[in-house]
Amino acid sequence: MSERSVDQDDRDLDTLMDDLNMDSEEEASVEDHVHVTHDMQSRESEEREREWKPAPMIPNPHKRDDVDHRYVRIAYRDRLDRRNLSQAYREGWAPVLAADYPELAAGIMIDPDSRFPENVEFDGLLLCARPKSIGEAFMRLSEKEIEEQMDAVDRNFLRESHPHMPKLKPFRQTRYGAFGD
Repeated sequence: MSERSVDQDDRDLDTLMDDLNMDSEEEASVEDHVHVTHDMQSRESEEREREWKPAPMIPNPHKRDDVDHRYVRIAYRDRLDRRNLSQAYREGWAPVLAADYPELAAGIMIDPDSRFPENVEFDGLLLCARPKSIGEAFMRLSEKEIEEQMDAVDRNFLRESHPHMPKLKPFRQTRYGAFGD
């Protein structure tokens, strides 16, 4: 190798080192122009540690659009509760088949002495379902009964009103919606 090529290489190396050792102002201006892509960011450092929650006492089925679910007590102290089960049937609740709810199969230990072997039973509770329309009708009936009871209480209260000191009708307002609406 000639002397000249070594000198040239030294100068190129010095130029390269000078370029790498920029002023802090130049570094800041370069960092301002660098676009950080999604691939460059680490999602692992941004994730929060998950809070531990205990498992629910009874497994819940996945929500379905057209059906309400409820566990109905079928036994109390190992005795069949016929009255409660009959009431649930009259209100439209029907036992669900375990085959229709595979998500619950892993969470339930099957009782070999179950009274309902093809259904979802857990510690004396039987998973039942009914159409949402029945539940909505039940809520409308309950709201109507509550309103009639409140009107009866108000009529009884206002009945004792005196002309010199009249009682005013109580102001009640219930609002549904998000906080601050």
